[in-house]
Amino acid sequence: GLAGVAVEEGLVQALLNDLARGVDGAGETQAVLPLLSNALLATWAAGGSDRMTVADYYAAGGVSRAVESLAEQVYGSLTPEQQAAAERLFLRLVGVSADAVVRETLPLDAIDEVTRPVMDAFVAARMLTVSGDEVQISHDALLAHWERLRGWVAARRDDLAVLARLRRAVEVWEDADRDPAALVPIDRLAAVAQWLDDPLRTDLLAPAEREFLDAGERHFASVLDQERRANARLRRQRRLALGLTAIATALALVAGFAFWRMRDSQLAAESARLQAQSRQVAIAARSQRAKDPNLQAQMAVVSAGLAD
Repeated sequence: GLAGVAVEEGLVQALLNDLARGVDGAGETQAVLPLLSNALLATWAAGGSDRMTVADYYAAGGVSRAVESLAEQVYGSLTPEQQAAAERLFLRLVGVSADAVVRETLPLDAIDEVTRPVMDAFVAARMLTVSGDEVQISHDALLAHWERLRGWVAARRDDLAVLARLRRAVEVWEDADRDPAALVPIDRLAAVAQWLDDPLRTDLLAPAEREFLDAGERHFASVLDQERRANARLRRQRRLALGLTAIATALALVAGFAFWRMRDSQLAAESARLQAQSRQVAIAARSQRAKDPNLQAQMAVVSAGLAD
């Protein structure tokens, strides 16, 4: 070829046979070109610099193993701190859906200083691809054939499920231009709240996801505070209304009592007046007994009518 590397005649046929069988007979044909590229690179690395043979190809593990071999080679070149960063990075680049594991994109501004050289190493090995301002796993074959990554995903599948729910909520929030109305109290859900309390889990959060949680905490704390203030105000108003009602009732009772006392007093005064008039008429009638018995009888009737 142009690089001056000779290719053994049977190597092309071996590659075609593996690809025709769908990668080791598994029926997996997606991402054929990246697989082929990695297989050829691994084959070249396994042999001499000027010749690639069938023996080199099988020594590299074939198409299905080429990706894992290259990924492990890159991973093995990292420091322990960088290896831990690599695990976090790849777990943030995958998502779980039912029984499937899918690739996710991650904004470049979510990559911290420790993780940046790790990302660059895998990009150089074509395990990761940077497009615009995002990075993602280059092809699904890495999900299927890198056992270390499969182990990471299996061990933290529950965490990835929680993270997937959080990511969907963040997407809605971002699509709404971060409108507070699009925030949800996701941190108050039991499973998520427990998950957020573990720093070994929250290391998977991207900046936008942390901002979403912080904004939600502030927003709902403010809403709760407003509700508490409103409830306190309603309680004060209710107590005031009850107090005014009690005062009004007491005043009504006092007024009623005063009215009845005044009425009773008026009735008593009227009765006393009538009795006095009755006595006066009776006295006057007595003086008419000898003079005019008929007048005396009429006056007695009037006296009885005034107060019997």
